[in-house]
Amino acid sequence: MNKKIIPIAMLTASAFASASLMFSTAAGEQRVCTGAFDCEVESPETDVDDGGYWFDYDDRENDGGTSVVTYPLPEDEYGSLITPMVTELGSIQITMTAGPDAEFPFVGFGFNIVNGKKDGYDIGSNWGTGVCVTISNSAKLVLELEYVGDGKLTDYDEYNAPIPASTSVRAVDLPYSSFKQEGWGTKIAQDLLLANAVAVKLKFAGTAGKTLTNNVVVGAFGTAGTCPATISASIKDLGKIASVKAQLSGRTLSFYGLKSAVNAEVINLQGQVVLKSALNGAASMNLANLDAGVYMVRVSGKSVNFAQKVLLK
Repeated sequence: MNKKIIPIAMLTASAFASASLMFSTAAGEQRVCTGAFDCEVESPETDVDDGGYWFDYDDRENDGGTSVVTYPLPEDEYGSLITPMVTELGSIQITMTAGPDAEFPFVGFGFNIVNGKKDGYDIGSNWGTGVCVTISNSAKLVLELEYVGDGKLTDYDEYNAPIPASTSVRAVDLPYSSFKQEGWGTKIAQDLLLANAVAVKLKFAGTAGKTLTNNVVVGAFGTAGTCPATISASIKDLGKIASVKAQLSGRTLSFYGLKSAVNAEVINLQGQVVLKSALNGAASMNLANLDAGVYMVRVSGKSVNFAQKVLLK
């Protein structure tokens, strides 16, 4: 299986109430993905909830296939393919192409629930009666729940539930009772899977000898009943600064173009506000006491609402 890790931050819902890309993760939280902030954890640790990872996977490496996920925009300076989509398009928009060359072509796109080390998590106890996804998909696919062991313990026959084709964005609720194994792999009890889930994945199966495509738009993953029926366009505004500008020089973050009082917050990778200040006119914030790393700066006021990531060295 060819797999590519695509990191991006998952912040608490209180930090970005207007964002539309929400995901249920460890501890039953609803986290929010924003295009204005990108999290790249270079060395994910076991037993550490670092915000999870997006990844795509396909049949190229181990099955001799040519299936692939393609993205509408190039990666940003932090190596993220997700952030440009969220910022510019307001949603995740990918094309899954199942190539003709493998015996059983497949391609997928998913999210590790806890971390890049694929620690297991009890979604059966913490995610209610099932999962949901806000999605449009031009061809049928399945939502698959990955069990610990990177597929080896089930012989890659993971529990999955079908998502019929629809070019209209809608919320799809999938109760756990709708998830089944295909029957060709190693059978495991569903309650064992739910207690040790590591990833939620959208998987598109092809047909040998044919090239098939599936245009997919994703707005949210979550617990059953929590996904919105539409994708809000408001997240697009988070990446726009309009006439207001923020410029980092050393450890001083200066703001220009503020015409009224605003509140500025600096947020770390865990979604915690580590510094905040009330600003007006030409103003600045001293970031000297913060550790090196990537942060998100959010500014909100009467006529201003934007977020911008900054890299402290």
